[in-house]
Amino acid sequence: MRPAGRSPRIPIFVTVLSLFVLAALLLATALTITNFIETRRTAIKVAAETFRATIDRINERRWRRTSPGERCRMGFASLYPSYVLRASPGVSVALLSSRA
Repeated sequence: MRPAGRSPRIPIFVTVLSLFVLAALLLATALTITNFIETRRTAIKVAAETFRATIDRINERRWRRTSPGERCRMGFASLYPSYVLRASPGVSVALLSSRA
């Protein structure tokens, strides 16, 4: 007989089983979080590479469509960004040729 006021004992099988289930849940949670972080990192890297390739392709098309004078101004602007001429194309060509 059981003494009054005490709850029934939990069998050892249930205790061990609950510990294994808890360990499995913790392991599954850790693996899920790690997988999420790695997948996110990979997705961001792929998106950055795709974006960079698209921008390079757009810049290449733009470069091919421009005139030689415009290419000169674009190169000048990329080499000396603080000295970009903000005048009309005719004035900037005259300024560039007068400095030579």
